[in-house]
Amino acid sequence: MKATILLLIAFTLTHVHGQTTQEIAITKDLHFRVNTYRQSLGLNRLNALKALNLIARQHSQDMADGKVSFSHTGFNKRVQRIVKGYRLTSYKAAENLFMTGYQTSISADALKGWINSPGHKVNLEGNFNYTGIGVVQADDGTWYITQIYVRMKSRKRN
Repeated sequence: MKATILLLIAFTLTHVHGQTTQEIAITKDLHFRVNTYRQSLGLNRLNALKALNLIARQHSQDMADGKVSFSHTGFNKRVQRIVKGYRLTSYKAAENLFMTGYQTSISADALKGWINSPGHKVNLEGNFNYTGIGVVQADDGTWYITQIYVRMKSRKRN
């Protein structure tokens, strides 16, 4: 019986493309909350793109691993990856970050924090049509979230 319980716990915490099921759930919940907030203001929904999620997740992972500080370090490089990958000639991009050690209401707390911060609120309410969200929990339990916002006309991938 004990082995079955341990197996169930291990299965619940398995990774999908390096993500735990909890990280995936928080990503989806935050995307839903951001779109609900935007729609309450009469703004368009943000469509999630897998490539943007991967770029955002890598930055969250780098912060969680201590490779970069909790900052927008490398933002221009992330944007250039998007520009090159989608062959963009016209675009607009922004980024919001969130970090917390609390284990409850993570996506709600991130959204509330961004709404209450003038600079982050501008990004949240900006004229964007695509987003990528990366959620990572560090070994010490700290959560790191990166949300990239992009306005682009073309979705042609290389």
